[in-house]
Amino acid sequence: MATRTPHTAPLEHGGKSMSKKTVAVVLLVAGVLLFLLSAAADPLGIGGYPGIGMKQLAGIVVGVVLAAIGILRLRAKQT
Repeated sequence: MATRTPHTAPLEHGGKSMSKKTVAVVLLVAGVLLFLLSAAADPLGIGGYPGIGMKQLAGIVVGVVLAAIGILRLRAKQT
């Protein structure tokens, strides 16, 4: 029978878990990149059709949400 890993296992890298600040920065950067990529999909030639489609809108919204979570986590008091 395999041993179960703790619930923080997805955050582990090289035997060390990422700090809360690192996770917040990763969320912020990923959110901003997703937002920019989604918003600029048509000029970059990766949009489905001219104008903002549902996939682009979803990417923009998810990007904003991820960035906001990252900002909130950065601003939260360290415990």
